[in-house]
Amino acid sequence: MRISLHEHWIWIATMLTALLLPCEELLAQEALTGTVSFVTSQNVYLRFDNTDLLQLKDTIYQQLGGKNQACLVLQQKSSVSCIAYPISDCQFKQGDKVVYFYFPSVKKDDKEELEQASEFVKDSIAGNANNLKADAPPKKVLTDHIDGRISLANNTTAGEGDMNSRTMGRLDLAAENIGGSRFSFYNNARFRYNRIERNGIKSNDSRLSIYELALRYDADSSLSVSIGRQINNRMLSVGAMDGLNAEKRFRNSYVGAVVGSRTDPRTYGVNPDLFQFGAYFGIYHDEKKISSTTFGVIDQENSGATDRRYVFAQHSSRIGDKINMFATAEMDIYKTDVLGTGESGLRPTSLYLMVNYKVTRKLRITASYDMRRNRILYESYSENLDRLITNDPYRNGYRFRLNYNLTRNIFAGAGYSLRSQSDGHNTFTSINVFLSFVKIPIIGGRWSNTFTTNQNTYYTYNSISTRYTHDFFKGKLSVSPDARLVTYNYTNFNADPFNQVYLSLDLDYDIGKNLSIGADYEYSQRGDIIYHRFNTNLIQRF
Repeated sequence: MRISLHEHWIWIATMLTALLLPCEELLAQEALTGTVSFVTSQNVYLRFDNTDLLQLKDTIYQQLGGKNQACLVLQQKSSVSCIAYPISDCQFKQGDKVVYFYFPSVKKDDKEELEQASEFVKDSIAGNANNLKADAPPKKVLTDHIDGRISLANNTTAGEGDMNSRTMGRLDLAAENIGGSRFSFYNNARFRYNRIERNGIKSNDSRLSIYELALRYDADSSLSVSIGRQINNRMLSVGAMDGLNAEKRFRNSYVGAVVGSRTDPRTYGVNPDLFQFGAYFGIYHDEKKISSTTFGVIDQENSGATDRRYVFAQHSSRIGDKINMFATAEMDIYKTDVLGTGESGLRPTSLYLMVNYKVTRKLRITASYDMRRNRILYESYSENLDRLITNDPYRNGYRFRLNYNLTRNIFAGAGYSLRSQSDGHNTFTSINVFLSFVKIPIIGGRWSNTFTTNQNTYYTYNSISTRYTHDFFKGKLSVSPDARLVTYNYTNFNADPFNQVYLSLDLDYDIGKNLSIGADYEYSQRGDIIYHRFNTNLIQRF
């Protein structure tokens, strides 16, 4: 039987109506998808299109290989932004996807509105079936997205007649597709003012440090150009630079170029004399473009003469939901044998490898290796080249960390790190273990305990600490008492061992959805020497 176009659209509208009007008894969980916008050592900042349905203290899941893993607990929220603290060893980076599940409720009035709307759709389609034409593809609408934080903090330490006060202001801002346009703006800046009083002598200094101040233009989904101070994510080892960045992306690859200047090593300001330029290309290893490898070359100058020329490589990948890998390396290709040391060819200057392996649902292992060598800047340090090159050992670092979920609310872990030099000097080892309780029976709250032992060429020191955190007034007030004991034992010179005790209390209060204030007091004692530390902070998010 042949169906007319009119009957065809009536059938589609009827099916849509059936889908729009489910019975309340058959409602299932629905999901809101968000992204990670910022990560700190203690919290993860999230972004949702709307947070009205999110409930404080609920669990938020991370999407890994098509599966959802409970990783976060919602702590604070605004209209579109959230703050959550991790409850497991999940690893996050900016841009990762998260999911929040909720049970929707459909009221009778809502059902009647849906029924009326569906009838209107059917009548409209029936009345205009003969006039239907193929519409042009809808134009993509760009949505602006703003994340930001302004904070003001003061840290004052007093004792033995001395005082050290440091005031710091901080601005973090990411404004994407401003006003629905193709322009985005990024800023990360710090202002620091230090006041020191020692033996009756007062001194002070201030410094403004701008780590990022850039404007980006996205010509389309594959071409972007940015100008200002920025760190290019394709070549993280290069660090911040002032100038122009451009990148073109293809289906399975990308190319880019940079031109500008390095930041001044003394003032961290703009220094046009430190001109640099470079280019890179890379390939994607998966369809979602999560895994990639980049190769590039950079030429750095000082007042017109080549200071350093090197090649770099960077790799980042995620293999299923089990393994995350990151690696970066640099090699000098300029004047490798300027002093007749016999060294020729490529000169490795840095190598970093990190692997994060989720062995089971409860066990995660992280391992890393770091190798560094002096970066020889032939023009900047021409008078010290002989000392830099002859005293140029490899500095190696090894790290190993294990996290294990004993139960849903109990987490344990251990870590080991070793730093050494190829000449046998400056060896440092560290071992730490921790045990954390997310929800303590009866009294509630979170409790964490850590033991650390460290040893270098001169002394060994051990630290044991315990910290308890409890929330009040529906999570608006967080109170955290903390205690720590540190013991020092010297090995290579004559000095008596000593102990140092630290006692502290942290208070954090949410004034509103985006405004919070915090205060911290710490008491420390070493023998007869007593110090007091006061810290306050005010944070406004938007």
